[in-house]
Amino acid sequence: METIRSAISRDAIIVADPTMAAYWATRGMPCYEPRTYIAPHGWTSIGFAFPAALGAKMARPDRQVIVISGDGGFQLNLQELGTAAQCGIKVVVLLFNDGHGAYCAIGSATTSAVATFATDLKNPDFVKLAESYGLAATRVNGRQELLGALGNALGRDEFHLIDIQTPRGFSEFV
Repeated sequence: METIRSAISRDAIIVADPTMAAYWATRGMPCYEPRTYIAPHGWTSIGFAFPAALGAKMARPDRQVIVISGDGGFQLNLQELGTAAQCGIKVVVLLFNDGHGAYCAIGSATTSAVATFATDLKNPDFVKLAESYGLAATRVNGRQELLGALGNALGRDEFHLIDIQTPRGFSEFV
């Protein structure tokens, strides 16, 4: 969260999905202005962040809008890449990708109680998917790469999906 906060403006709007990365953001992302951190609370529907961020950017085109999402949740509304491309909506998507599209919170919550079902998913290549819509996308493997990609995306004032590789989980991202 320190890496992300160091790159974005003080009044950036952060829209977070109920995902492991966003749980870290809820605990550790400093926010300085009212209405700059938007996230559903508790066990709510994943997939919220991307379409909500598009709406936030339309309402506040003067602000940086950052999406924090996981790979599983992002897939619930990835068709909104078409909306972003068609309408020229310039948000930055930080997609935390553990490599298997798992609904981690659901899978870990149910593993001890019952057998899991349909919590491990197949991921597309998110970079190629965004590029197929004519949108910019980058894959990163560490904090320094994330900082560079995020700074570049914000400096260009364009839609940019940053596929953040977290194969060992978000907490081990270095």
